[in-house]
Amino acid sequence: MNIATDISIFCTKHEILIPNFEELYVSSLRSREKLAHYTVLHHYRVEVFCNIIDLQLQELNDCFNEVATD
Repeated sequence: MNIATDISIFCTKHEILIPNFEELYVSSLRSREKLAHYTVLHHYRVEVFCNIIDLQLQELNDCFNEVATD
């Protein structure tokens, strides 16, 4: 077995929904009329990734004040 199969079995056993990554992404924040024109896979690979990088950068910036970076 591989990790994807293990995850699928675990999710099925615990009734966890596994999204179809090829479907168009539907944001819970946008109206249904303004559907995104990208897939669920793109959402996780790009949108979520960029948001996580932004959060990490904010944390790093908070560690250093302007005097320490001059």
